[in-house]
Amino acid sequence: MPPSILRAEHELGTDSAVVATSEEQLKSVNLLLARVKEIKSMNMSDMSVAEKQELRQELNSIKHELKAQKKSAINGPIKALVWIIVGAALGIIAAVLFLLGAFN
Repeated sequence: MPPSILRAEHELGTDSAVVATSEEQLKSVNLLLARVKEIKSMNMSDMSVAEKQELRQELNSIKHELKAQKKSAINGPIKALVWIIVGAALGIIAAVLFLLGAFN
């Protein structure tokens, strides 16, 4: 795994990890994780039902954002690999056809 990739375990009740591939994503993930820790450390007994509901909604939105960032970080390299394989296959096919005299 390249050193620029951060695997950050988040505390939203799942065991999945977020993979950040750029400095901007890294900062974003760290801010989101810091907010989750801040919410988890709050004293919920002094809050109203509406305030607790708002925090639950915020945690859900953070969870969805982390999943979206994970998906985009994983799908990018996979798409690039697919295009490289397709390009190599087309190059091999063209070379074989050229060697067989298809272009003469």
